[in-house]
Amino acid sequence: MNTMPLDIRYKIENIDTYFRKDELSVLLFYIKGINNDLATKLYFLLEKEIAFRLENHLNIGDLDAFNNMLAHFDAGDIEESIQLITNQVIPSLKNETLNIWEKYGGFDNLKDEVNNGNDWSFNLSINQEYVPEDIDYYIDMIIEIKELLQKSLNLNTPILVIYED
Repeated sequence: MNTMPLDIRYKIENIDTYFRKDELSVLLFYIKGINNDLATKLYFLLEKEIAFRLENHLNIGDLDAFNNMLAHFDAGDIEESIQLITNQVIPSLKNETLNIWEKYGGFDNLKDEVNNGNDWSFNLSINQEYVPEDIDYYIDMIIEIKELLQKSLNLNTPILVIYED
């Protein structure tokens, strides 16, 4: 599944946002270094339901990965993710003294590490020759993800996931 889109768009009620696939991959890779279990849950909460079912060998029925689809939804995982974002991820990002490239020994190293993930993280990839270096960029991103998850939890409704080129 490495022919992923450039952008992933998320819609729920009045929130309509998108993240670049490469940048989301960097953020999830970073989170994996803090808390692999959280990174795994976040990955599936932000991915189409079909990805979760395939990973867990569940029946996919007539789901088609090319269609817009609701994300995997698990209220317990969402609650836990919101807490861990607040208590672990945001403080960790705020305490970084290096930018994201420097943290991993330069852009090429970062790209290699992200592109050579194992388990679920083999789906993470950097396909462009640039991702933002600034930690604040990723802090803003994780806050936006937290708001998406909170809205999903409040409405007890999954997020709609749309792949865009």
